[in-house]
Amino acid sequence: MDTATNAIRRNLKSLLPIAIFGAAFLPRLVALGRYITPDELIWVYRSVVFREALMRGAWADTLVSGHPGVVTTWLEALGIGLQMWLRPSSQIVYTWITQLAYLTPDNMAALQQLSAFLSVGRILVAFVTSLGIVVIYWLLRPFLGTLVAFFAALLLAWDPFVIGLSGILHVDALMATFVIISLLALLLVLKHNLEKAGSFSPGLLILSGMTASWAILTKTPALLILPFAALILCVPLVTGRDQSLKTRVGLVIKQGLVWGMVLGVTTAVSFPALWSSPQLVLATLSGNATRHVEEALRPTFFMGTVAFDHGAIFYPVTLAWRLGPIVFLGLFVWAFALWRRCKTLALSAWLFEGSLLLWVVLFIGGISFAAKKFDRYILAVIPALTILAALGWGYWRMRGARRKVWLTTLVGLQFAYLLFFMDYPLAAYNPLVGGPFSAVYIMPLGWGESISASGRWLADLPEATEQRALTGIPPSLAPFFPGETLLAANSHLSADTNMSSADYVIFTRNSRQVDAMAVDAATDSLELARTIRFGGLEQGWIYANPNPQSLEILLERLPVPISFADRVDVSATGLTMDDDAILVRVEWGLLSENGRYTVKIDVRDALGNVWQTAEADLLNAVYFYPEHWLPGERPQMQYVLNLPRAAPPGTYFVDIALVDTAVASQLPIRSADGDFLGVSYTVGAVERPQQASWPSPAQMQPDIIADADWADDALRLVGHTALWPRVATGSYLPLEMIWQAAGELPSGVAVALQLGDLPATTLPLSQYDSAAWRLDEVVATKMRLQIPADVPAGFYPLKLHPVLADGIPLAGQDYTLGEIEVQTWDRLFELPPNMQIPLAVQFGSGVYLRGMDGETAVLTPGQSLPLTLYWQTDNQEFDLLSSFVHLVAADGEIVAQIDRWPGGLPSDTWVPGQVIVDEYTLVIPADVTPGEYQIAVGLYTAADGQRLAAADLQGNPFADDRFILPLAVTISDSQTKN
Repeated sequence: MDTATNAIRRNLKSLLPIAIFGAAFLPRLVALGRYITPDELIWVYRSVVFREALMRGAWADTLVSGHPGVVTTWLEALGIGLQMWLRPSSQIVYTWITQLAYLTPDNMAALQQLSAFLSVGRILVAFVTSLGIVVIYWLLRPFLGTLVAFFAALLLAWDPFVIGLSGILHVDALMATFVIISLLALLLVLKHNLEKAGSFSPGLLILSGMTASWAILTKTPALLILPFAALILCVPLVTGRDQSLKTRVGLVIKQGLVWGMVLGVTTAVSFPALWSSPQLVLATLSGNATRHVEEALRPTFFMGTVAFDHGAIFYPVTLAWRLGPIVFLGLFVWAFALWRRCKTLALSAWLFEGSLLLWVVLFIGGISFAAKKFDRYILAVIPALTILAALGWGYWRMRGARRKVWLTTLVGLQFAYLLFFMDYPLAAYNPLVGGPFSAVYIMPLGWGESISASGRWLADLPEATEQRALTGIPPSLAPFFPGETLLAANSHLSADTNMSSADYVIFTRNSRQVDAMAVDAATDSLELARTIRFGGLEQGWIYANPNPQSLEILLERLPVPISFADRVDVSATGLTMDDDAILVRVEWGLLSENGRYTVKIDVRDALGNVWQTAEADLLNAVYFYPEHWLPGERPQMQYVLNLPRAAPPGTYFVDIALVDTAVASQLPIRSADGDFLGVSYTVGAVERPQQASWPSPAQMQPDIIADADWADDALRLVGHTALWPRVATGSYLPLEMIWQAAGELPSGVAVALQLGDLPATTLPLSQYDSAAWRLDEVVATKMRLQIPADVPAGFYPLKLHPVLADGIPLAGQDYTLGEIEVQTWDRLFELPPNMQIPLAVQFGSGVYLRGMDGETAVLTPGQSLPLTLYWQTDNQEFDLLSSFVHLVAADGEIVAQIDRWPGGLPSDTWVPGQVIVDEYTLVIPADVTPGEYQIAVGLYTAADGQRLAAADLQGNPFADDRFILPLAVTISDSQTKN
């Protein structure tokens, strides 16, 4: 009978690991199809990039994150491959994702596609972390015995906070799992050292070194395990007194070498980026860690305040609310039991329990230095605290069957705690400190769960596909909501211009924690449609907008599309202004298949001052580069440029240009007839009206606060930007100032600017006439001061004084903006004597082409032709000039061209007599037709594309205002050449 009973017990004991795995794995799947946290789809995208880099052998490109998140991306990449093998149709989605230029938070189509690969990654993370709990149980048995080790494993398996982070595609749960396994394996090595002098456990050392590496590769805070491991490995030096020092030192060195070598080899094998770019890896990881230490991305709520850094108290308080009640009480029981048995406790027990406690203190202390703080960052200490709590309950006075009943009861209570928060485990908070009802006043609540729940509710509404919903966290909404997801300007939706166009607006509990008054103001005109409740609290609110307004920009068709170098065209444009934002909409089309381009947009006032500049890759609505656009696709893209709040009222013009990314040169614009129209196109103009309110001078946050006034304090200069430290002669010095009207001002006030003792230059104060300025109105102004080309080098003070329209100064003193160093160019005034071909061509009223270097050549497609032009000017140019070099076929077609500033120098910096050496490398296109070609050159004003008249020195004009160089170019195909 006893033999049979023992056999049954042995069989049941052998089933415990399976039971632990099942108990852990199944709850970790709860997030599937229920909610998506903000970062998970980013990890899917990173994993796609990682997988593509692996398949190409581009090892450096496998560095996709500064965390570095290597294990997370490996798991997701493996999962993607498995899913495409089991479900071949997934390949279509995968290919679509690989065509993304990059991932942005407003690309809702991408978020929906990425969600197709999320579940497989989540399942693999849940599998690894559940398997990790089984390993933890196996490592704990020698310390705690089977019963208490099983008890500790179930506490971890059913901890809602651990479950919530172990069932999503992220880094914290994986790091926590690998860290505790590594620590326990090391402590078991130490236990063997103590129990048997000189014992060596290579298997445990290998397990510890591998998991330590994976923890570090998952998230860099795990680096704290290195000093901890060194300390544990050195313990035999002071404990094995029955052995010689030489033996003890030898053991420590041997174990340390094995552990370190395993860690190093595992790191090298697991992290492909290290194979080719170790310096890049170190720079990226250290830069990421430094940013987290120095600054947080956004302010967060904690204990009733909203701040970027909540100090050292954040994590201890977080632990009190995030630990489960059984673990929370168990830690007190453990501390009491430790006090009771401190005199009889064995050395091995002291080392085991003290090491776990030391890890908790070391890790929390280490991460507390970082400004960026979130509750999930403490997950790495939860397993150690859970083990200590299990020890505490295990030390309870009960023995035998009563002890088993007691521990079973505690496990039942832990499971009951889990059941209450099962649907949304991250909403669990310790009921012994008030649970969710007190956490709402202490902790930042929610991580996108209520937004996903809102999306599922909205999806069931009639005509959901025609609706618009606004949220600050689109990754949590877009995969669940079939309508159009709108991105809020900030994650808390405190104020947003998109709100007026949304049918529904979603607010979260965290929105109200951060700024309840702003939420109340924003929802004043909205109607509550649904309240999202879980975890014992109202977690989110869906508001309906009774009168949604369309912010769609109406496109105006151009009579004739404009062409950028016959590669890209624009057929329709639209402009509108919404508060401080200028919205530009452009319809693009491809005229050739190849190329990547940068869209450059400038906003300038009527005086020519540029108030805002934006650059963006030319992409379609789903962020594909042109090579991935569908045939005939004409995407309508919207660009937003925000003016400063104090920008003056008046007319603002919007110019667009297109830059060839490969060669960093602007593409020339041509009409349908082939006429050259310059390198920028004016989309149109918008009117900024007088604003009902304006910011205070302090809100403008100028570099330098000024305290100067004129006209009996009617006009005040309250601040300005710092001057450039140095500027070259002939160039422009940008100036930005902030003024305030403290009284009535006359019309036409201007500013006289004086550099040293040079004559003053008078510039308009603003396009906003000073007579229209209102009392106390704050106005920002911009202007550009050209430094005369003949000014000697040196340091000069720059002073300003407001003047009337007739030049009479306003009453008051000069104000010194600062001192600036003027530098001169190394200018050339003599033509080189070794020019190959002298020329005599005049462009405009005073620019001459004096000569060239170049030889008649026979070239094949893909080869390049070097060419040098020598220009000379007789006067100071005030318009920016660009030169063009065209490779022209016999029928007049331009097959290759280069447009840029002559010699790379802006022409307004030239001085009379200056020689400009202008070097070019003209690349022959791969698809050019063999034949005879000519090279045409000329000059045009960059602002409007108007060519300068070209003539010989006798005044005889050249056709098309261009000069054909005396240089024949023959292009043959490669076979003929060979």
